[in-house]
Amino acid sequence: MIMTFTLDGTITSVNRGLEVALGWSREELIGQHYGKLATPAALACANEHTQRALAGEAVSSIFTAEILSKEGTRVPIEVRARFIRTPAGKPIGIQSIFRDLSERQRLERTVKTSEAKYRTIFAASPDFIYLTDSGGKLLDANPALLDWQGLSLAELQQRHFLDFLASDNREEVMRAFAALQQEQTVRGLEVRAHNKQGEIREFEVNAAPLPKPGGDLEILSIARDLTERRRAEAALATLSRQLLEAQESERHRLAYELHDELGQGLTTLKLMLQMLKGIPEAGAQQLRDSIQLVDDLILRARTLSLDLRPLMLDELGLVATLHWYVYRQEQRVGFVAHFATDALKPRPHPAVETACFRVVQEALTNVARHAQARHVWVEVRQHDSNLSLCIRDDGVGFDVPTTVKRARQGASFGVLGMEERLRLVGGHLEIHSTPGNGTTISAHVPLHPPTLPSHREVAGTPIPPLRARKGPGGKR
Repeated sequence: MIMTFTLDGTITSVNRGLEVALGWSREELIGQHYGKLATPAALACANEHTQRALAGEAVSSIFTAEILSKEGTRVPIEVRARFIRTPAGKPIGIQSIFRDLSERQRLERTVKTSEAKYRTIFAASPDFIYLTDSGGKLLDANPALLDWQGLSLAELQQRHFLDFLASDNREEVMRAFAALQQEQTVRGLEVRAHNKQGEIREFEVNAAPLPKPGGDLEILSIARDLTERRRAEAALATLSRQLLEAQESERHRLAYELHDELGQGLTTLKLMLQMLKGIPEAGAQQLRDSIQLVDDLILRARTLSLDLRPLMLDELGLVATLHWYVYRQEQRVGFVAHFATDALKPRPHPAVETACFRVVQEALTNVARHAQARHVWVEVRQHDSNLSLCIRDDGVGFDVPTTVKRARQGASFGVLGMEERLRLVGGHLEIHSTPGNGTTISAHVPLHPPTLPSHREVAGTPIPPLRARKGPGGKR
């Protein structure tokens, strides 16, 4: 915006930019006193500058003021003024160039508000927030970090962030820092750090580069303490493992009682009834019905025992049990089963065998209920010290994200149960399926997870060994 006026303040010209910015037309302004555009403070300031300059004083030709738009809105401006002189050097007027400061002031207010919010978060956050230069030297840190370190800010500023690193993943940390130096963001970096007292904690670090004028770079990092969360996760995993082990122990006990105690009792009862076959014809039909009922009860008790926990899993191991179970389900459900396996050496940890059997059991139960499959493939493979399990069918398939979401909302526990069992033995589950294209479930788990005890225990109580089964009449 440009305006010229005489020494007494009469406007002689305005440019188009001023007309557009303030809403005045050239005709409305030329011949008017410039006080028409100025606030009282701006008018006083301009008059003072003019009088001092005319008196020969050295005054700045740049100052800030406010002028008025046609609607009466105050517009902040920066003014650059100079005298218009005759060829002899005599001042006869003034040219003023106005620069609108509205946007700059709005941005400054936004920056101040953001800085105030940042400082509030910086001071109050329980997470550790710190600033380093591009070389890693610490520049600033919030009170939470200073308190944990037991250092003053001045002391901390003499240190490099690597001075506090206690991780064995130093190379990964340095790669992440190199990425930050290339102005890339780093998220979810897990590190272990120590303080002055030697206490070590685990942290998740998220960091971002902050480019500075002149090409300098600072790095802002936020470290969230994972120590308590890790302890809680470990406690929860232990509790979950104990619950599953207690469940397996109870299933083992019930299966044993059904198979050995109730099953043998029913078998003995059947033999005793068969010994009465010579009774008169009037009671023969009732006897035959009683024997048939006992046969049905024996079969139901045996089936229930096997569904609770196949005793052969403890005696013969995972491969033999899965071979039996897959073909048993083939007979019960009606699909064509295909079973392939490697010889597992060494034999997997008992907890791994149980987890893998339960995954296959749940997968084949889902096939029977939902898949409408004609063929089912089950493979057990060993890769060095790891076991891979694959259950595949050619059934109707399903939408995996929707099913997992419903499971996490409590609609079913099959998928979550498989995931949890594998997680507790150091494994993980993968499910691939789409409607109309069948389903593939893969499990990957170490044969002997280092986090599990080397001996077979369930909830702290050893599983009782299987007794030799007694035949009729007490014979073994």
